[in-house]
Amino acid sequence: SSFRLRPAVLPRAHTHISPRRVAMASVTLASPQASLLPTASRSSVAGRTRAARPLAPAETEVWRQTVRRDWRQLERVPAPLKSDRRIVMEAQQQDWRAMHHAADELRNDRELVLEVVRMDGRALASVAEVFRYDREVLVEAVNRCGMTLSLLDPQLADGMRLRRDREVVLSAVRQDWRAVEYAD
Repeated sequence: SSFRLRPAVLPRAHTHISPRRVAMASVTLASPQASLLPTASRSSVAGRTRAARPLAPAETEVWRQTVRRDWRQLERVPAPLKSDRRIVMEAQQQDWRAMHHAADELRNDRELVLEVVRMDGRALASVAEVFRYDREVLVEAVNRCGMTLSLLDPQLADGMRLRRDREVVLSAVRQDWRAVEYAD
């Protein structure tokens, strides 16, 4: 496909410009079927499917800086970067909900899960469900946010066992007295 590069003309009013907007301002496409915008997913061009190209280091750095400015951009980063521990942790430091947008491999990484629930116990809601019933992970979570005890399903045997666990309940109640409502 043929394309023509032109200097990026970006409006001065914008203090935050996404990598996609930069790419759109920088590239004028001669062919309406082609796209040079950053992407890590598979795309269809004129009925053909092509594999995604690997991300350039500069593109990775642009996404890293974007996420550093606003954790919500983690939702938009290309799939390979959602598996980048460093980018995910930069987002996680801003808001506990960031793990929701991380790749499944990171949401299932016990070591990383322990690290994020130590930062904010509410992150337990955004990781793989199996960790809600992991006693060590749960104790770390309730030490930061007692109300995470509410995530345990009382219909499950593990949920009942942990809601009856004295150490877990005392840790949760010390952090937030309202957690007593979820003790059994």
